[in-house]
Amino acid sequence: MQQSVWHTAYGDIVYWQQAQAAARETVVLLHGAVMDHALFAAQYQALADTYRVLVWDMPMHGASRPFMPVSMLQMARFIEDIVEHEAMGAVHVVGQSMGGMVAQYWAQVAPQRIKSLSLIDSIPLNPRYRSKLDAWALKTVPFFTKLSFNERAIPKMAAKIASTAAAQAYVVQRFQDVSKDELIHIMRVLVEGINSANEMPLNMPVQAIVGEHDGLGKVKAYNITWHQQERVPLHVINGAGHNANMDDAAAVNALLQAWIDRASYQRG
Repeated sequence: MQQSVWHTAYGDIVYWQQAQAAARETVVLLHGAVMDHALFAAQYQALADTYRVLVWDMPMHGASRPFMPVSMLQMARFIEDIVEHEAMGAVHVVGQSMGGMVAQYWAQVAPQRIKSLSLIDSIPLNPRYRSKLDAWALKTVPFFTKLSFNERAIPKMAAKIASTAAAQAYVVQRFQDVSKDELIHIMRVLVEGINSANEMPLNMPVQAIVGEHDGLGKVKAYNITWHQQERVPLHVINGAGHNANMDDAAAVNALLQAWIDRASYQRG
């Protein structure tokens, strides 16, 4: 992978890419909160044989630290700037959890940029899917993070996020790498990004992927409702948790490959 750095007034963003000489399509991978680009290691390996692939460490995450707290909307603007700088044209986007939310903001910032969206254990940002009680409960997340986050809590958090031992070990590593202050800032950005979202029409092919045992908040419930109300294709990964793309990489990779190929054919 070729590593690059995108300089901003808020901090530096580190990203990686690999381009195949004959690649006609480009895939951008956006990881979730607290994670880093390694979340997509299995997807990067599978997709890079066919496509040009770009993955980043989201601002405030991994190698993209220190970084001033910025909104998900600003993150979307940053990834648009990077993709424009790399002359990538229209791209397919895969977003996991918070990365899927940034992807939806990106679809509003530059709707012609995105050929297709694959959202893994993420949620639709349209506020119609969340009650006032949901919005209030989200606002308490930073407070309870400050109250409860410590070294002893990390294994329990990992077990809630991932179902396989390898994926849980990765989650433990990521949470051990962030300070409590960094985690609180990330949670505030996440909550504000969800609660401040307006209706966000997604005028490109969209599929939702969710782990069978995703028990993080109401992620699974929102996806089921989204599927029922808007007929968004929903794929449930058996045995997987919130980080479904790590828990069962083969199943998720097959879904991504088929979706990208279908969208590429439709768009010509």
